[in-house]
Amino acid sequence: MVGSTILQPGESTTLDIPLYMGMHVGMGGPHDFAIDIRSNDPVNPVKTVNWKFLIAE
Repeated sequence: MVGSTILQPGESTTLDIPLYMGMHVGMGGPHDFAIDIRSNDPVNPVKTVNWKFLIAE
């Protein structure tokens, strides 16, 4: 699910990212996902959001 895809400076939105691959036994431990957000900003056209989490084993 994505909220508004057009934002003015200072506004925010929602990005909901399901883990389609699923997390099963043996996948415990640290994880680090990187998601690129592209924009029309000429100075910073791509921002990377890093999502780090730990799955208990």
